Amino acid sequence: MKLGKIIDVLDLYAPSALAADWDSSGLQIGSREDNIERAVVCLDVTPDVLEDAVEYGAQLIVSHHPLLFDPVKSIGDDPYSLLLRSIVRQGIDIFSCHTPFDASRFGINAYSAFRLGIKTDTFLENSAVEGCGFGVCGELSSAMSFKELTEKVKTVFSTSMLKVSSYYSDEPIQRVAFMGGSGSDYLEKACELGAQVYITSDIKNSGFIKAWQVGLPLIVMTHFDSEKCFIKIMKDLLTKECPTLTVMESSQGDLERFI
Repeated sequence: MKLGKIIDVLDLYAPSALAADWDSSGLQIGSREDNIERAVVCLDVTPDVLEDAVEYGAQLIVSHHPLLFDPVKSIGDDPYSLLLRSIVRQGIDIFSCHTPFDASRFGINAYSAFRLGIKTDTFLENSAVEGCGFGVCGELSSAMSFKELTEKVKTVFSTSMLKVSSYYSDEPIQRVAFMGGSGSDYLEKACELGAQVYITSDIKNSGFIKAWQVGLPLIVMTHFDSEKCFIKIMKDLLTKECPTLTVMESSQGDLERFI
């Protein structure tokens, strides 16, 4: 199957028009004319993911986070350069579906909201496409306590540990905001939208202070845990829409965790 046809399929589910202006989504290494029989799906392209791809005989890696983000001024013998050299040497193409998949109706935030029981009625940031956006806010299908919500988050995201606010209330929670990935820039927006709790990742101490100041309890997981559903969603999508393509999941890009 031509890589170009695979890209066209992905554009139906996560249109390139959804990409943030600072993003680097899309075809990063390779040609639309390349023939693809096997693909590996991952969150981040790491040496371990590349090893999986080579072992699997894949010609394509589909990642969420772009491998090439900042301008590359030289390729030497540092770990990042060695990874780039290895990818090119192995002849493996790289396609990244980042913010388009964050904002898509079929993507990370929409899928996570559904699994958490959030009936989305607004976004933390609107996108260029109507009905799509970054981060979600809405009513839970049924009210629950803060502790009950943390247990649900653990179940939905298959994680055993979370970082949470120490100032949460025992009042029933009905309205929740969620942002997959780094959500620190949307603390105040989540509060403005009436969220009683904000679920996200990558919140520093200063973020917890800001959230306390606006009265917004936080549930924080690792960046990987908050977005790893990309791997399953993307594999299912490619398997369904590209039946001649064999797809493997790789979770080897996990570089952080709570213990």
